[in-house]
Amino acid sequence: MRRALFGAASVSLQPIILNIVSIPVLALIIRGLGSVRYGCWATATALIAASAVLSNLGLRGAFVRAVAKEPQTAPAALAQQLGARLFLAMIASLICLAVCLLLHYPTITLQCTVIAAIGVLFTSFATTLADLLQAFHRLPSVAMANLVSGLALTAASVVAIGLGAGPVGLSPACLLGPVLSAVILWLVVRRGVCAVRIRWNFTEFRQLLRRSRCFAAQQIVNSTSASAASLMLRFGLRGACWFLVMRPLIQIIFLLPEFIRTFILIGDGAAMALADSRAVGG
Repeated sequence: MRRALFGAASVSLQPIILNIVSIPVLALIIRGLGSVRYGCWATATALIAASAVLSNLGLRGAFVRAVAKEPQTAPAALAQQLGARLFLAMIASLICLAVCLLLHYPTITLQCTVIAAIGVLFTSFATTLADLLQAFHRLPSVAMANLVSGLALTAASVVAIGLGAGPVGLSPACLLGPVLSAVILWLVVRRGVCAVRIRWNFTEFRQLLRRSRCFAAQQIVNSTSASAASLMLRFGLRGACWFLVMRPLIQIIFLLPEFIRTFILIGDGAAMALADSRAVGG
């Protein structure tokens, strides 16, 4: 029961901590870059965020359920998922670059998008490993990797702004988070679960996407809210900045009920399991 509660606390508290820390850092970035340069950087970030849904298309939920149901299939399933998601991540990155070129975005925006597109590949790799650990109920490991990588990204961003880096200099600093998360999760999975391999089979990719189409539809609908920041740019940079600063606070408000609900569900499940074990023992 303690292990279950600790896992629930880790997963629930990690995004709240990162959102709290990100509020002053985002304000520092906005002030350090200035209106024009921040607009270029924010545009690249919004493009990458909008294309994130294309990097897995509902594969995450189906993968977690399949491995949790049949743990012995983890090595083969992980190899298939890595191949499929990295392939989708490359397509999403190319779409972002094509949008920049077709809309004639400034060179700074294009450069930031290229750097951020590299981060999409590492993020897809890391989230696939995190889903595998979730299926094996290794939630504390996932939360710790996300927390460490998130804090490292935040610290690198502060250092970059403090050194006077522009949008192009800030973008590599933001790569530290996905890269560090991928490395940590790779070490955890390799040592505690199975070998990490990538399998390229487009027939299997189509089958995976077909089985996860319901998850993909739900994910696309939910992802529309993530594009709100870019839409706010239509009302001026000040409105977009205020929205970006307030969004972590809004996310914290929405995360608190989920935090409480997770604890209640974990506690009820642990209590039922304890009661069943006592009944069997009696």
